[in-house]
Amino acid sequence: MDDGIETPNINPLDGTETKNLLNSQPISREEATKILEERYINQGIPAEQATQFANDAVDSFEGDITTRMVLDGDTFVINHTGGESASGRYVIKKEDADKTPKELQTDLALPYNNSANAQAELTITEPHQVLEGEVANQSQNSDYFPSSATGGGQQTFIDDKKTDRNEIFGDK
Repeated sequence: MDDGIETPNINPLDGTETKNLLNSQPISREEATKILEERYINQGIPAEQATQFANDAVDSFEGDITTRMVLDGDTFVINHTGGESASGRYVIKKEDADKTPKELQTDLALPYNNSANAQAELTITEPHQVLEGEVANQSQNSDYFPSSATGGGQQTFIDDKKTDRNEIFGDK
């Protein structure tokens, strides 16, 4: 039951007291960018490049962004062309995966090189903070995206370094 009272929670990443992030919380675009910049810098990416990567990720969202913690064992689906071709950072919930490749390409604004004809299940191996929200329209960026890449689907941006790629569901 949600009584509207925020209870302290211990962040499993660093042991500090935080808000309970097991439930989605709204986050500003600036806060989202900061979270991702820190993630990339901690992975050894130079600061300037980390800022660009963070901005690109945040720009992939349209409208409101939420954040929450994912836990060891949580599962998501990645759509790809086959093999290990997709980054594994942009994922969807399993209940959103039952669409045709064309629907996935449109709703997730996938680039030309992702036909979404195969899916893999990703399992979270280490708790971490994720971003969630609606996929932004990318159709105006014709160098990388088809005109049908209008977005509107729901995406989760995870730390691909903290996942295991499981079974391939195969060609759709």
